[in-house]
Amino acid sequence: METKQINDFINSVMGSNEFKRLQQEVANQMINRMNDFPFESEDDVRLVSARLRDSFYLSVNYQVSKKIISLMGKKKYMKKTTELNV
Repeated sequence: METKQINDFINSVMGSNEFKRLQQEVANQMINRMNDFPFESEDDVRLVSARLRDSFYLSVNYQVSKKIISLMGKKKYMKKTTELNV
Protein backbone atom coordinates (compact mmCIF):
# COMPACT_ATOMS: atom_id res chain seq x y z
CA MET A 1 0.00 0.00 0.00
CA GLU A 2 1.06 3.54 -0.53
CA THR A 3 2.11 5.54 2.51
CA LYS A 4 -0.53 8.18 1.75
CA GLN A 5 -3.31 5.56 1.87
CA ILE A 6 -2.06 4.29 5.21
CA ASN A 7 -1.67 7.81 6.64
CA ASP A 8 -5.14 8.82 5.42
CA PHE A 9 -6.64 5.75 7.10
CA ILE A 10 -4.80 6.42 10.37
CA ASN A 11 -5.88 10.07 10.31
CA SER A 12 -9.50 9.08 9.67
CA VAL A 13 -9.46 6.82 12.74
CA MET A 14 -7.59 9.25 14.99
CA GLY A 15 -9.68 12.21 13.84
CA SER A 16 -13.06 10.52 14.22
CA ASN A 17 -15.48 11.97 16.74
CA GLU A 18 -15.78 8.59 18.48
CA PHE A 19 -12.01 8.30 18.94
CA LYS A 20 -11.76 11.86 20.28
CA ARG A 21 -14.68 11.18 22.63
CA LEU A 22 -12.98 8.05 23.98
CA GLN A 23 -9.73 9.95 24.54
CA GLN A 24 -11.58 12.67 26.45
CA GLU A 25 -13.52 10.12 28.49
CA VAL A 26 -10.34 8.32 29.57
CA ALA A 27 -8.64 11.60 30.49
CA ASN A 28 -11.69 12.73 32.47
CA GLN A 29 -11.91 9.41 34.34
CA MET A 30 -8.27 9.63 35.41
CA ILE A 31 -8.44 13.26 36.49
CA ASN A 32 -11.79 12.87 38.27
CA ARG A 33 -10.46 9.95 40.29
CA MET A 34 -7.25 11.84 41.08
CA ASN A 35 -9.24 14.86 42.34
CA ASP A 36 -10.40 12.84 45.35
CA PHE A 37 -7.03 11.35 46.29
CA PRO A 38 -5.06 12.99 49.15
CA PHE A 39 -1.73 13.59 47.37
CA GLU A 40 1.09 14.90 49.55
CA SER A 41 3.10 16.62 46.82
CA GLU A 42 3.21 17.55 43.14
CA ASP A 43 5.69 14.72 42.65
CA ASP A 44 3.02 12.29 43.87
CA VAL A 45 0.57 13.73 41.33
CA ARG A 46 3.14 13.40 38.54
CA LEU A 47 3.99 9.83 39.54
CA VAL A 48 0.38 8.67 39.73
CA SER A 49 -0.47 10.45 36.48
CA ALA A 50 2.44 8.85 34.64
CA ARG A 51 1.72 5.39 36.00
CA LEU A 52 -2.00 5.60 35.19
CA ARG A 53 -1.21 6.80 31.68
CA ASP A 54 1.40 4.09 31.12
CA SER A 55 -0.79 1.35 32.58
CA PHE A 56 -3.69 2.41 30.40
CA TYR A 57 -1.48 2.52 27.31
CA LEU A 58 -0.10 -0.94 28.02
CA SER A 59 -3.53 -2.45 28.62
CA VAL A 60 -4.90 -0.94 25.39
CA ASN A 61 -1.81 -2.11 23.52
CA TYR A 62 -2.33 -5.65 24.85
CA GLN A 63 -6.01 -5.74 23.86
CA VAL A 64 -5.32 -4.29 20.40
CA SER A 65 -2.44 -6.72 19.84
CA LYS A 66 -4.71 -9.70 20.56
CA LYS A 67 -7.30 -8.41 18.10
CA ILE A 68 -4.68 -7.62 15.43
CA ILE A 69 -3.31 -11.16 15.64
CA SER A 70 -6.84 -12.47 15.19
CA LEU A 71 -7.45 -10.08 12.29
CA MET A 72 -4.25 -11.14 10.55
CA GLY A 73 -5.33 -14.76 10.81
CA LYS A 74 -8.65 -13.97 9.10
CA LYS A 75 -7.46 -11.60 6.36
CA LYS A 76 -6.36 -12.73 2.95
CA TYR A 77 -3.79 -10.24 1.77
CA MET A 78 -3.32 -9.32 -1.85
CA LYS A 79 0.35 -9.22 -2.65
CA LYS A 80 1.56 -6.97 -5.42
CA THR A 81 3.74 -8.83 -7.83
CA THR A 82 5.69 -7.63 -10.78
CA GLU A 83 5.80 -10.03 -13.66
CA LEU A 84 8.56 -9.78 -16.20
CA ASN A 85 7.78 -10.86 -19.71
CA VAL A 86 10.93 -12.44 -21.06
